[in-house]
Amino acid sequence: MIYRGNEIHPEPINFDRIKKNKKIEVINKVNIKEIFGDKNMVKGVILDKSYKSSKELKLDGVFVAIGHVALSGLAKPLGVKLNKEGEIIIDHKTAETNVPGIYAAGDVTDKPFKQLITGVADGCTAAYSAYEHIKKEKIED
Repeated sequence: MIYRGNEIHPEPINFDRIKKNKKIEVINKVNIKEIFGDKNMVKGVILDKSYKSSKELKLDGVFVAIGHVALSGLAKPLGVKLNKEGEIIIDHKTAETNVPGIYAAGDVTDKPFKQLITGVADGCTAAYSAYEHIKKEKIED
């Protein structure tokens, strides 16, 4: 595992698994500059710093996980509150934002667990809450 920062920050259970698995080695403070191989197969990477006396590291594959940036640019002009990471702040029970009638779901929100299945569940919650909001507005008219 190649990590450009000082130390990886996995969930505690995953950190324990990484430490116990002798097949996993964490290389900190290094960046991949290039992936090389032939037409059908990755053969390795070129690093920006030497690792074990070489900038070339032979590998059979590369999985890229850089992190995420919340794409909340649409919400900000609407007055929706964002946290310091740019994530939309929601009521975690209803997916409602601080602006009545605006709901958010998925990785753009301030929910700590960013997984596909939780994003889908949050989308269902947001849709249901929006439906209830519209139904209530319609009754009051």
